Amino acid sequence: MEISLSSLKAAHAILMDGAPFLRQRSVEIEKFDDDLAALVRHMIEIVQARRARGLAAIQIGVPVRVIVATADGKGLAMVNPVITRTLNRFAVEMEGCLSVPPSQWRKVSRPAKCEIEWQDIIGNRHAEGFSGAWARVLQHEIDHLDGTLITDREPA
Repeated sequence: MEISLSSLKAAHAILMDGAPFLRQRSVEIEKFDDDLAALVRHMIEIVQARRARGLAAIQIGVPVRVIVATADGKGLAMVNPVITRTLNRFAVEMEGCLSVPPSQWRKVSRPAKCEIEWQDIIGNRHAEGFSGAWARVLQHEIDHLDGTLITDREPA
């Protein structure tokens, strides 16, 4: 799917739970270009403005497999991320979401560690293991790419 800069101008509002668009699976990025870089910059601006920990492109109405995340004072953008392995040890923590009203935030159980393969905004491939806050935030955002919200998970 191609990303158009004109569609980003409209992509300011965060879609909320109940919007059918959030339930669809995002499509893989095949073209690594200036429009993709602009999308990532726009998503980072939203995360910073909202003081959030992450955002999936689908949350702003762009159904592509792109996420941005922050943890431990650092930021990361992932294109076409895939969780390749998780640890069988789980951690339970409270999770919020820009697409879910605070009254519906909940404790969620997730694997404490995960391994992810992804591409950066110019198409280079990466693979890395994540734990702690990084593991939680990245799993949460990748859930969005598959149409899953925290409201779909049983409260832990």
